Amino acid sequence: MSVPVIIARSREDAEFYAALIDVKQFHAVSTVEQLDGLDPSGGVYFTSKFEETAREDTSAKVMRLAVERWQARTKTTQAQIPTVSRMVHYQSYGTPGGEYLPEPRAAIITEVQVVGDVQAILDRGWVLAGTHGDGVHLAMTPDGKYIPREETPTTFRVYLAVINPTGIHFNQGPKGEGVPYADVPTPGHWNWPPRA
Repeated sequence: MSVPVIIARSREDAEFYAALIDVKQFHAVSTVEQLDGLDPSGGVYFTSKFEETAREDTSAKVMRLAVERWQARTKTTQAQIPTVSRMVHYQSYGTPGGEYLPEPRAAIITEVQVVGDVQAILDRGWVLAGTHGDGVHLAMTPDGKYIPREETPTTFRVYLAVINPTGIHFNQGPKGEGVPYADVPTPGHWNWPPRA
């Protein structure tokens, strides 16, 4: 999962803004040098305090220009982050006999949980060693060194209210572990609606 970058005057401003947009993990950036090595695909946000000072403060103007150049240099698109009340599509299964085909249905995100990305943890050669207090998997290297929480790959667990022509279905996904995401419409998965 990509982590959002919050441009702020101070760590406290960044934490306040993160609470407003309901993200637990983020990179707080206040200098151009701090951009090195970060990935903008999780989204880049400027706090309102930063925006207010950018009108008169030369260093804030330089920072905004540096962020724009950094985003262009990394050439990544900003990933959307699922949040409660966002509209998405849920692809229905259809019927086994084919009387009804899978169709996109409007859905509203009712809950989002940040959880450990088990596949990404295992792909790095790490092992699972329990969970942190917030439910994110605790990872460690094969030689027994624990991976800090902020370095543990994470993903989202999403729960939906699916709006069907005959009523609303509250979908918690397989085994109550969230509805899986797919980039393209896939039965039993959610995806972002295509842009019109």
